[in-house]
Amino acid sequence: MLKLLFFKIFLVFFLTKSYAEIAQNISFECETSVVLSIDKQGELKQFLPGKIYFEITKNNLTFGKLGYITDEEILINWIDQNKFYSYQPAQTILFDNGLFHNIIFTYEGITAVQARCLKQENMISE
Repeated sequence: MLKLLFFKIFLVFFLTKSYAEIAQNISFECETSVVLSIDKQGELKQFLPGKIYFEITKNNLTFGKLGYITDEEILINWIDQNKFYSYQPAQTILFDNGLFHNIIFTYEGITAVQARCLKQENMISE
């Protein structure tokens, strides 16, 4: 039983690492469906739909120069070729089959973003 558990953990780690090593450059364009912000006074603001752009090179996600989230680089962890996540002290990202979730905590408040993303280019070496 314990050997099986270790094997499963090793397999998940190996597959995650393997995909991250072969993913060279993937770009995404996303349409937001929800952008909410709660300031430190508890006031809720909802923003109009907009765009998010990001590129992934191996384990680094870099947001573009335009859109709701910009000029930020985040280390991500791959689960499989369609799913990754990042847990930072002030930010959480989950991407699952084109659906992007991001929660950002700052001293000004909390912002939550949900978007539907499409791959713009896919250059994966085999």
